[in-house]
Amino acid sequence: MIQSNGRTIAGSSSEKTERERKLHVVLQGKSGVGKTVVALLLSQCIEEAGEPVISVDADPDHDSLSDLAATPPERLSIFAGNTLDTRALDRFTCKVLRDDAHVVMDNGTSGFVPVGRYLVENDVAVRMRDAGREMVVHVLVTGGPGMLETMKGLAAVARDFSPPIRIIVWLNEYFGPIVNANGKPFEELPAYTDNRERIFALVRLAMLSEQAAADLQMMLARRLTFARALAPDNTDILRVQKSRLFRIRQALWPQIARLL
Repeated sequence: MIQSNGRTIAGSSSEKTERERKLHVVLQGKSGVGKTVVALLLSQCIEEAGEPVISVDADPDHDSLSDLAATPPERLSIFAGNTLDTRALDRFTCKVLRDDAHVVMDNGTSGFVPVGRYLVENDVAVRMRDAGREMVVHVLVTGGPGMLETMKGLAAVARDFSPPIRIIVWLNEYFGPIVNANGKPFEELPAYTDNRERIFALVRLAMLSEQAAADLQMMLARRLTFARALAPDNTDILRVQKSRLFRIRQALWPQIARLL
């Protein structure tokens, strides 16, 4: 049998390999840092790889994923009034373990602590590992005014989520470069060096030109995937805009694909 990054299923004339199903949870305690964009990118890249994926909007404060996703995501209400709805999360966990698909969960700021605590206290990652699956936590770190707060969020995740959970850090440079006052990059800062053993990979969302950022925002506002935006029959988007969007995807897809 041919071994690869996944499980091999014997067939009558060929052997088909599937990737190990994963639960991708996007977490960060600061709002407006790009959590929904990360969830969208993950879902698109998994889908383009030919894998089944379920997107879940668990943000109790905003419907950002529901507003931007090309395919409407499943909605998960994690609060009953002001109390965490553990039964809803229990049902969600059972669904993740049951469904033969990858799951990408977009989580809001107010759910950062309670959802993280639920996942840790109920050993969701261990349950997934026992079922031949994996849980991955994606944390955003930004430049600009929110840099310190997002780094504190990363430190909290690294402290609270123990192996076998993999941690992926997304370096979002939309608000500015991620460097300290002395110009040291993220890889030389304590947020990384203190947690290096827990961080599986870095994904860099490089700072975009004003035109490229506007094109990306336009694409998302129209609920388009990269594949649909760049399709030859999509004449609503100008060729020069497609060129900029293509370069964005070319910079991101190889980084994301290695996480799948």
